[in-house]
Amino acid sequence: MSLLIWAGASISANMIAAPAKFQVADLTRPVALQVGRVQFLWVGYLEMVLAAFAALAIAI
Repeated sequence: MSLLIWAGASISANMIAAPAKFQVADLTRPVALQVGRVQFLWVGYLEMVLAAFAALAIAI
């Protein structure tokens, strides 16, 4: 189950949210890049947590 959540979070962050930032007319490039850095930082945290859950599920 956690692997599906992991896949969904990765796909949504990388394929949907990231390109959407660059389609907003009022969002400057430096701000979009800053938002992207923070977004991928939190996606990285989420991936670490889900990887721990996956490793725990495999170990059990």
